[in-house]
Formats: sequence, structure tokens, C-alpha cells
Amino acid sequence: MKTRFSMRTSLWLAIVLMGVLGMALALATGGVYRELALDNQRSALANLVNLKVHDLLDGLEEKSRELSTDLHREPTFRAAFDAHDQEAVSKLLDGQFHRYYQTANVIKLEKLYAFDAEYALFAESSEGSSAIDKGEVVCGDLMRRARQRRGADHLKMMSELCLSGGRFYQAVMVPVGGLRPVGFLAVVSDPAHSLIPLGAALGMPLRLARADGGEVYRSPDWPRSDAFDKVLVADYVLKTKGMEDALTVSMAADLAPLTAKLREARNIVL
Repeated sequence: MKTRFSMRTSLWLAIVLMGVLGMALALATGGVYRELALDNQRSALANLVNLKVHDLLDGLEEKSRELSTDLHREPTFRAAFDAHDQEAVSKLLDGQFHRYYQTANVIKLEKLYAFDAEYALFAESSEGSSAIDKGEVVCGDLMRRARQRRGADHLKMMSELCLSGGRFYQAVMVPVGGLRPVGFLAVVSDPAHSLIPLGAALGMPLRLARADGGEVYRSPDWPRSDAFDKVLVADYVLKTKGMEDALTVSMAADLAPLTAKLREARNIVL
């Protein structure tokens, strides 16, 4: 009788122990699964941000090309450009800062340049970013690559993201003069400005920061420092052609739906 009681007790103890171990295993694997799910969600969001960022930058490139095309189609500009009238061309470049692309907030212009057929700078806007000195050519690597082109390649538009003086720019160079270019126009803009609609497009708070950590933009609904345990932040680092870190694009996704599903799955396992 005593032996039977001992066996029954041992059996119940074994069952309880196995139950406890099973629950501990479920909780432990649940934590691992949660981290994997968060990593996958973060990676998927970063990939989505990557695609959307480049869509917006492609749009900025196209708008810069349109601005250049509209400008060099104007008879007064072509006449001044062909005559290498530096003062007249500079005034016409300045005029673009008060026209549709700038006033409608389509592009945040930083500088406009006019180059001759040999890529020598002969006119520039006096308006634009105060961080760019007169005579300083932003995104100089783009100009150097442009000079190295041969034949029909000179007819192609070129663009580049670059850092200059710790600031982030996009430069787009467009030929002037049709099939026989008589020169080139370069539009330098602030690409970070064109990325601000990303937050509304993805329906999430957005933060933009320079490589040195300086903040460029933050959505009004960006989470407070004490609320980061309730959001998933995905970062995408935008690099220059030289592979320098230029801008960190951060999106904050609400964790509540994912947390609820993970909790439900954990309960089912338990």
C-alpha cells in the first residue's frame, strides 16, 4: 500500500514537473519568437522605407530636370546663355527661387549653376543656401565625372547625392542646347525636404537625422523617449555615391497590433 502511494505521488510529481518545464519552455521560446518577429518586422519596414525613399528621390531628380528644361527653353535665358552674359544668366537663375518649383514647395533649391560646354563655371545664383560660398561647386565629384564622359554621353542627365560642409545635397546636371550642348545647368537641392512626405505616405511618424546625429526633421507625433517600448523603430541609412553615411531615415511603427498577436499565440501554446 505504501509502495503504491509512493508510486502515485512520484507520478503526480513527474506530471507537475513536466508541466512546469513545458510552461517554462513555452515562455522561453515565446520570448525568442517575439524577438525574431520584431527583427523580421523591423527588416521589412526598413526595406519598405528604402523603396519609398528612392521613389521620392527619383521624383526630386525628375522635378530638377523639368526645372532645368523649362529654364533653358526660355528665349531670354538662351540668348543670355549663348552670349555668356554672366550677369544676365545669374539674374535669371535667381528668378527661379521665386517661381513655381520653389514657391509651391515642390523643391527646396539650394543653388543653381551654369557651366559652359567645357564644364567651366561661368554663372551661379546669388540666392540659395548661405552655407554655400560663392564660387564653390557643390557635389564636385559629379562635375569631374561629367567631364570624363565621351560622345553622346554628354547628352545624358546626371545626378548625385553628396555631402558638402556636413550638409546633404542632391545635384542634377542637364545639358543645354539639344543634340549639340552649348553648356550645362546644375540644380542643387535639399533631398531631406523631399523625404518629409514619407511619413504621411506610410502613415507613421518620421525622423530625419544627419550622419553626425543632428536632427533635420521630426514628425509632430514622433514618440516620446518614455514611449519607445510601445513602438518599433526601423532605420534606413541613405548613403552618397562614395558610400558615406548621409542621412538616417527613421520610422516608428505602433507595436500594439503585433504585440496582441504574439500574446494570443503565446496563450495558445501555454
